Amino acid sequence: MKITAYLIAFALAIPGFSSQSDSTNLWNSARAAYENGNYEEAYNHWQEWNETNSEANPDLFYNLGNAAFKSDKIGQAILNWNKALKLNPEMEDAQVNLAQAKMRVVDNIVPAKVSPITEFSRTLWLYYSPLTWGILACLSFALMALSFAIFKFSNRSISGLFMPLAFVLMVGGLLLTAAGVRHQYHLDHNLTAVVVQPNIYVKSAPMTSGADAFILHEGTEMKVVKSVGDWYEIKLADGKVGWVQDGQVGVY
Repeated sequence: MKITAYLIAFALAIPGFSSQSDSTNLWNSARAAYENGNYEEAYNHWQEWNETNSEANPDLFYNLGNAAFKSDKIGQAILNWNKALKLNPEMEDAQVNLAQAKMRVVDNIVPAKVSPITEFSRTLWLYYSPLTWGILACLSFALMALSFAIFKFSNRSISGLFMPLAFVLMVGGLLLTAAGVRHQYHLDHNLTAVVVQPNIYVKSAPMTSGADAFILHEGTEMKVVKSVGDWYEIKLADGKVGWVQDGQVGVY
């Protein structure tokens, strides 16, 4: 019994063990609160877990989105589900929940028209995650190498078919690689803001005394153009521009 007590005391004295235990307790507390219908408490526990862990976890943001939605925090729900999808674009439950939450957004922003080719290409390279595009590219290059080997070492009666195939697979691999690189660049360099307050006044300049340009409501999304101090210059899908302050919006 004494040996067991000493071992427990020694384990708790190790910083990594203690912090890991606290992290697990926070997560379990959040899950228990959510299952008991205490959604605000669950949200706060998961938010605290997020602040004490450096790991980017799509499941965490998915749970935060669920707890926020159950607490009628539509903006926070949309923000966190988007964060989850940014880490894992193929998370179907987050996609479904996000679509439902967007139906409750008041502002109806009609996007500016873009060419069908531009819209199709954007939809295409966003379809898979950068990792999935990379795996498909590696598979294409592997098949290219196999086709070239067959062309090089098989008898001439069938080898003629494999050189064109190797070329097609090489081009396909390059296109798949380009799609993955483009998607990763989008993730690294394109920020989106979401209104997390019931409503905000967008300013014409990055200052509280600036003139009100227009009003936005909770859950509305916009592109971040640049930041100045704690202000973001934003651009709506319909082309309107203005400035919002950190705290009025969440950014992903």
